[in-house]
Amino acid sequence: MIRWENALARRYYEVRVTRDLFDGWVLVRAWGRIGFPQGAIRSDVFASEEACSQALERLARRRRTRGYLKQRDE
Repeated sequence: MIRWENALARRYYEVRVTRDLFDGWVLVRAWGRIGFPQGAIRSDVFASEEACSQALERLARRRRTRGYLKQRDE
């Protein structure tokens, strides 16, 4: 899992990469306000590991440009 936080906006963004039962790759994203129990979640399925990795890199770039800092990478 990768987690980014924007301390000024009190927001977080988490991403996990996993496999599904049909041999696809799934990018699971969760985001919301730090300290609040309710947020949002979204899953996107990709046919290849490469496509999933490219999507993850685009997300990482977007988080950085919006002021998020990487907190942890598990």
